[in-house]
Amino acid sequence: MELAETVDALNFGLIRHWECLCLFRLQKSKLIKIIMKKAQVFLISLLILIVSGCFGFKPFQPNPPEYQLWSKHGATDMDVKKAMLECGYPNPYEIRTPTSLTTLNEIVLISRCMNTSGFSYKEQINFCVYHKELNACQMDGGVARDINKRRYGRFCLAHSSDPVCR
Repeated sequence: MELAETVDALNFGLIRHWECLCLFRLQKSKLIKIIMKKAQVFLISLLILIVSGCFGFKPFQPNPPEYQLWSKHGATDMDVKKAMLECGYPNPYEIRTPTSLTTLNEIVLISRCMNTSGFSYKEQINFCVYHKELNACQMDGGVARDINKRRYGRFCLAHSSDPVCR
């Protein structure tokens, strides 16, 4: 009987060892399935992100010209550009150019002048809420436009053939 018990014990040990191998293989296959599922989710998300660019979503676009941010009912682009130059904009296309760095006080004066003329800025920021110490914020009333700022300003002197300077 001892021989039969030994054989039974060996058989039991082999079965146990085989069960461990099967369990390891089973866990390994589950792990592979989990990894594959996460990879699929990642690839589908990446594909959606890439394809979303084909449906009108345009990230990282340059800012529009400055004159397109100002609007007034009934005003043409030419009217906006002229008003901008008459209010002190150095350039109707951008407020800060390499040749003329505009200070915050000048920006507030320009903004107040444009608002007094009936224009509204799409991304209106009230600088005076945060910078009460600026001279432009301590003034009462509006700021008037000056046609000479447009005609004899740096932009029109450099671009006299531009229709906005006529």
